[in-house]
Amino acid sequence: MVSPQQHRNCSFSIVYPVAIDISEFSLGHRNNFPKRSLVGCAETGDYVQLLGGNGIDTSKLLPITDLCISFTGPTHMKIGCENTVVRMVSSGNFVSRVSFSYRLLNNQELQTIKLNNVEDFCFNN
Repeated sequence: MVSPQQHRNCSFSIVYPVAIDISEFSLGHRNNFPKRSLVGCAETGDYVQLLGGNGIDTSKLLPITDLCISFTGPTHMKIGCENTVVRMVSSGNFVSRVSFSYRLLNNQELQTIKLNNVEDFCFNN
């Protein structure tokens, strides 16, 4: 996903439980913000947000995490929600990019999430 200096949000919705690998993430602002932060990323103007929930209305999805500093190298997450959204928020001042891949979680992975008491609000809501 690329945001070419336009003040827009770009969202990619996946409608099944997934494993997401984020392989590249570059933003056009200074890198003085934490890699992962649940507060403060919106202040940067440019960030990527992961949302999840069990409905298709993206306005009702809950934030999983925000990413607001550039990095290379893999970041892996398993999200047991019926709907997962990767959303890039852009101020329009910079070129920002995120590269990711995803795959369907298999039944064993879904059971492991449930049985290991992994905090997953999608199973609890």
